[in-house]
Amino acid sequence: MGPSGEVDDFFNHSCDPNAGLKITATKAVLVAIKDISPEQEITWDYSTTMDEDDWEMNGNCGSNNCRGKIKDLKYLPPEIQQKYLTLDLVPEYIVRKYFPHLRNLGPNSNVHQSN
Repeated sequence: MGPSGEVDDFFNHSCDPNAGLKITATKAVLVAIKDISPEQEITWDYSTTMDEDDWEMNGNCGSNNCRGKIKDLKYLPPEIQQKYLTLDLVPEYIVRKYFPHLRNLGPNSNVHQSN
């Protein structure tokens, strides 16, 4: 998440993001989750991909929902976790570890509990 000299340097964190990362075993795709105007900064919630326990960052994104700290997804309030799960923005490695009872994640499938 630090400067890489690549395209990812142009996206920043927000606790009320307009985009998110969909990560698979072979790629990461940035997707809009809200309308984004041409002059608007593209933001995503870094917490959606974090499972580290040994790293956090002070945040000051300026949103009304600013949490003040960026840390692992597991520390987010359940309603925010659910939002990101429903939008299919939580990588499979985190879903398997913390939400093994869930399957068929994604905006077109809703979140279902397995039997």
